[in-house]
Amino acid sequence: MEFAEPVRCRSKNSEGDLVKANGVVVIVGAGLAGIRTAEELRRLGHTGRIVMLGAESLPPYDRPPLSKGALAKDDATPPFLLEPEALAALNVDLQLSTEVVGVDTVAHTVATAHGATVDYDVLVIATGAHPRLLGGAPVREGLHVLRTFEDSKRIAADIRRGGRLVVIGGGFIGCEVVATARSMGTEVSMIEALSTPLQLPVGEFIGKYVADLHRENGVDLHCDSLVTRLIGDEKLEGVELSTGEVVEAAAVVVGLGVAPTIEWLKESGLHLDNGVRCDSSGRTSATDVFAVGDVAHWKSTTGREGRHEHWTSAIDQARVVAANILASGDDPLEHLHDLPYFWSDMYGLKLQALGWPGGSYETHVMHLGPNKDKLVVLYSDEDRFIGTVGISAPRIVMSTRTMLQTSTSIDEAKATLLSA
Repeated sequence: MEFAEPVRCRSKNSEGDLVKANGVVVIVGAGLAGIRTAEELRRLGHTGRIVMLGAESLPPYDRPPLSKGALAKDDATPPFLLEPEALAALNVDLQLSTEVVGVDTVAHTVATAHGATVDYDVLVIATGAHPRLLGGAPVREGLHVLRTFEDSKRIAADIRRGGRLVVIGGGFIGCEVVATARSMGTEVSMIEALSTPLQLPVGEFIGKYVADLHRENGVDLHCDSLVTRLIGDEKLEGVELSTGEVVEAAAVVVGLGVAPTIEWLKESGLHLDNGVRCDSSGRTSATDVFAVGDVAHWKSTTGREGRHEHWTSAIDQARVVAANILASGDDPLEHLHDLPYFWSDMYGLKLQALGWPGGSYETHVMHLGPNKDKLVVLYSDEDRFIGTVGISAPRIVMSTRTMLQTSTSIDEAKATLLSA
């Protein structure tokens, strides 16, 4: 993707660099992508000021544990990404409880909800994403989404109070919350609009495997069902389904995916389309504004584009962006050679995915390993091998990396795995 008419912005300095060694880099967002960008900038030798503006009150912490260990532990503490000493050593001006409400790409400033403005030489947008809500449902006791550590604490408190938990949505967050709640002895119902959980990201075969796994662990699973009404005024009592059935609920977690946090950028002039549009260097339509993490809509060197809501993708993007911020005028830019990797933990099993699996692609089911007990599914687009999903088969999944990066045919990929 090329931007023919970039937003007008500050010129590079006399040496041709985007930012001098003492220039100011402002990172909006204090999550994984933001803190990894700051770390990489320091590792590459940036000695200038780094300002990180975070809307939450906590220093950067990890989100995957929020649906698992942090939810299950009585005395859970935030899963911080850095120890205090390591965070201090980065020498980042970390401003928490600071929501950014706008950016002026000509004046090179961002505006905060407190009425302050912060100048930048280079801006990195790392505001992540926020949960989609149940349309038209008013806020009430017992109705939850899961994105922050405080969300996790509130859900955990409701689980421990007892009663049935209803999870709306069978994506990764929903499946992990269900599995964790069952491990805590809670009665759980899951409501999923499609025929299986995880059908969109990994397809129907793995979706059916996960559905069976939930049922084997005592989950009351309702597929091909929508929630049409929440029952209870001030406090939840249940949900009514499109089938007409009513499911009792002491608490409800809505897990309907996330949307990129870009409202504050509506007047920025940046190219927005399901996130902040970037080329394969992480550059937006303004040459001195980059985006990383869940908010970023990247185009990789493979030609694939979109938002990758994955832990490892945030780290890969941070590495590329930091290198490009500090590149001299004569240096070639770094580009994202993207091969997404993601995982999910449920009932003691680990689902791992590499590449671009998805419900719209053809699937090839294999039982591998010395005892043929490792379930692995390959995905193909026409004849090309494009993705792998395995159940507790990490070595096999990761062994497909080179084939996924080299446009291997699906027949060759299957033959290679069978002969290994």
